[in-house]
Amino acid sequence: MREKRFILTLCGTSVLTNIARNQEERKLIRKCTNVKDKGDIPKKDREELERLLNYSKHKLSEADGFEATKMSAELNALNKLCSGFPKNRQDIHMLLCSDTWLGHEVAKGLSRWINTQLATEAINIQRQTDLQTQDVELFQNSLKDLIKKLYEELPSYSGSGHKVIFNLTGGFKPVQGFLQSIAHFFADECVYIFESSSVLLTMPRLPVELATPNSIKKHINFFRNIDLQPKNPIPSDIPDTLLLVSGRECTLSAWGDLIWNEAKKALYNERILDSPNENKIRYGKQFRRDINGIEQDRIFILNNRLDQLNRYLYDKKNLCSLDFKKLRGNPTPPSTHEFDAWADGAAYRVFGHFETDTFVLDKLAKGLH
Repeated sequence: MREKRFILTLCGTSVLTNIARNQEERKLIRKCTNVKDKGDIPKKDREELERLLNYSKHKLSEADGFEATKMSAELNALNKLCSGFPKNRQDIHMLLCSDTWLGHEVAKGLSRWINTQLATEAINIQRQTDLQTQDVELFQNSLKDLIKKLYEELPSYSGSGHKVIFNLTGGFKPVQGFLQSIAHFFADECVYIFESSSVLLTMPRLPVELATPNSIKKHINFFRNIDLQPKNPIPSDIPDTLLLVSGRECTLSAWGDLIWNEAKKALYNERILDSPNENKIRYGKQFRRDINGIEQDRIFILNNRLDQLNRYLYDKKNLCSLDFKKLRGNPTPPSTHEFDAWADGAAYRVFGHFETDTFVLDKLAKGLH
């Protein structure tokens, strides 16, 4: 049985630079690499770049595996990675490209070649917003958003038996370096081909575990509320590398987001945490009794529900998994509202009521029928 794989390929513009006829064309490509909208490029330059794009797509459409390896760093690695089973329809490809006109157009050309030569239709082009090298702050926010997407999407593939592979041969070097750093948490292996080499370098996942920094344990509610209260005072013992500070506002950096998500796996499984914000959520006596001794596999879920409730009380973002709603009639006073604790197996709800702007959690119990 053939191995199922999810292959994330970082895409750059190597196809264009490799077909450029002279230094002037390569200079033009570099000059316009970070431009998002082709309408912002002077007409003469735009027409020259369109000619290069169309020529590269035409050449790729006629290229076999050998020719494609000479044209594209990304396809060079993919060809060698897929050489044992080139027609594997179980492979799923994600092409991660920059949020630029040239980057997206090149990715579309690579996608068509993969579809034709590797016989797979499961190809997703991920044009990552603000993934460019011109604005550092936008670039950092883009990496943070990318981490969120990977946390949301990759578990479903690894959980269904796919081997997760990062192909980091192409693309911008800053993005290559970042993806290499986080690959130990998302990918089973990374593959590269260095510029003048024909050998595929494979690096397996290392058994890396991050110890939860003491500053996160100590200031856990700062991290739970950082997106909701970006102007909160910053504790002095939190490492600068975890944060992005702009004026009086603070958010997690891309690295901080990764560290926080990994820390949550440990901290959210230990026990039901205290209220994420005493001004918004307060635990009643019965609720405290109800959460004592709940099953281990429910602890993480309920901690996340409390975070979702905290967000809802700030911005009224009522997620389906939270399902915060008003009770009909008066079935279980003093509670006036309920939300999901967990829905699998015996469905449990948390019941509560408002005291001014504070939501008091009255009890954890089976849902009403």
